Amino acid sequence: MVERHYGIKIGAKKIERIRRDMRIKTIYRHPKTSVPGKRKEGPRPYLLKSLKTIDVDKVWSSDITYLRIGSKNYYLCVVLDWASREVLGWSLSDNMSTQLCLEALDMAFSIGRKPEIFNTDQGSQYTSHEWLRELEERGISISMDGKGRWADNIAVECFWRTYKHDSFLLNEVNTLEEARRLTAH
Repeated sequence: MVERHYGIKIGAKKIERIRRDMRIKTIYRHPKTSVPGKRKEGPRPYLLKSLKTIDVDKVWSSDITYLRIGSKNYYLCVVLDWASREVLGWSLSDNMSTQLCLEALDMAFSIGRKPEIFNTDQGSQYTSHEWLRELEERGISISMDGKGRWADNIAVECFWRTYKHDSFLLNEVNTLEEARRLTAH
């Protein structure tokens, strides 16, 4: 955006460092996305710690982030293969329901592949009966990050940074449909 408007070539990391040095922060409230929901099942153990190598379709992962579009927050859920970093499925909605995650999961399974292990955080969407049943019926081992351990799901966290900084924030997105078109490419 700086290059487009001012003709100055500068990377996202440098801009981020300058903002941090100048103590510039966003002025809108960030959504409270870590509110625990009602769940009957407890979190599952983290299964990725002892893995030496990760091949394609060995580990898939999912997470949700928010996108500020106009004056409203929308939520994007992705399913990602850890080895290839390929986005296998995604869903975009105005709420963070289990259905949002199941739609992304259905898109991922529609390509005819499945993982050995599926890793997520401990959010209420991922500890819901519907989500766990969907994975267990397919014989997939379920792994969950430790509480507050965002680095346990680093593949998806890195994707969010790239998606937001290299795509979403560089384009003027005013509607949910524009966000869907941008995400689909």
